[in-house]
Amino acid sequence: MSSRVQLGSFVLPVLLLGLIVVPPLWLDRAPETDAVVMQKYEGYRLNRDPDGGWRRRLVVWTRFHTPNGTNHTSELMLGNGDYDSITVGSHLRVRYLPVYPYTTRLVTRTTLMQARELFTPETTRGRWMALLLLFAPLTLLIGRLTKIAGFAVAAIWLMASWIYVVRPVPLPVPGPLHTSARVSWTEVQSRGIGRGRRDRLTMPYRLVALTFVPPGARDSITVLDAVDSVSLTPKPANGTLEPIGYEPGAPRTARLLVGTRAFINANRYEFIIVALAPIVLALIASRVRLKRRRPAPSPALTMGG
Repeated sequence: MSSRVQLGSFVLPVLLLGLIVVPPLWLDRAPETDAVVMQKYEGYRLNRDPDGGWRRRLVVWTRFHTPNGTNHTSELMLGNGDYDSITVGSHLRVRYLPVYPYTTRLVTRTTLMQARELFTPETTRGRWMALLLLFAPLTLLIGRLTKIAGFAVAAIWLMASWIYVVRPVPLPVPGPLHTSARVSWTEVQSRGIGRGRRDRLTMPYRLVALTFVPPGARDSITVLDAVDSVSLTPKPANGTLEPIGYEPGAPRTARLLVGTRAFINANRYEFIIVALAPIVLALIASRVRLKRRRPAPSPALTMGG
C-alpha cells in the first residue's frame, strides 16, 4: 500500500473533525454584538429508556446586525439559568462567525463549557455509551496484545457498568416547596430497549409534562416527570392542574406529588444484556491476532528452484 493511499484514508476524517472543532473554537475569539430575543422555545428530547431519561432543549431565536448593517436571525441554545432569566425583548451579548453570522453563542459560554455539557451523560443509556466509547477500543487493542490484560480491562469495564448502569439507584422524591402545575401532555412508555412488540417493560411508566410559573419568574417553565403507569389512575388530562413539589431555588426539579417511581429500578435489568459487551469484546480480541504479511519470494530464488 503506497504512502499516498495511506495519507488519503486520513483526509476525510481530518476534514470532518475540522468542521466539528474549528467553528466552536473560532467562536471563543469571534466578534461580539448585541442581540434581541425574538422567540423562546423549550422542549424535551425523549430517550425512552427503560428507566426513563430525557434531555432538555432550551432555545431562543435572536436578531442582531453586523457592522455593515445587515440583519441576521440566529438560533441560540441556552442553559437553565440563562433561559429562565430572559424573556422576549431581552438583550444578549453574543459572538458570531463573520463567515456565517447565523451561528452565535453567548459571550459567557466557551467551547470547553459546551463540550463538558455535551459529554456529561445524564441518562443510563448515555452513561453506558460513554463507557462503551472509552473501554471498547482499549479492550480490543489490549486484548490483541495479551489475553490476560484484555480480560483485566473487560473486568474493570464490567465493574464500571455495574456501578454506573445496572446498580439500583435511590428513587427521586418531590421537593419541599409545593404548588400546582398544568398538564401539557402525557404518554405511557411500555417498550424496552429492543422497541419490538414483544419487548415489553416489566413496569411501564407514564411521562407527564407540567407547566407552571415559578415565584418571581417572568415566564412559565415546563418540566418533565415520570411515574409508574399503574400508580397514576386515572391518567391526568391535558389542561388539568396537578400538585407538584420542587427544591428551593430550583423550580426545574419539580415532580408530581402523586404516583410512585419503582420503575426506575424494576426496569434496569434491561441493561444487563448490553452491559455484558465487555466479555464479548474480550473474547473476540483474545482470538483475533494481527497477522503479518509474509514477503513475496524473490523471482531469482523462484527461478533458481
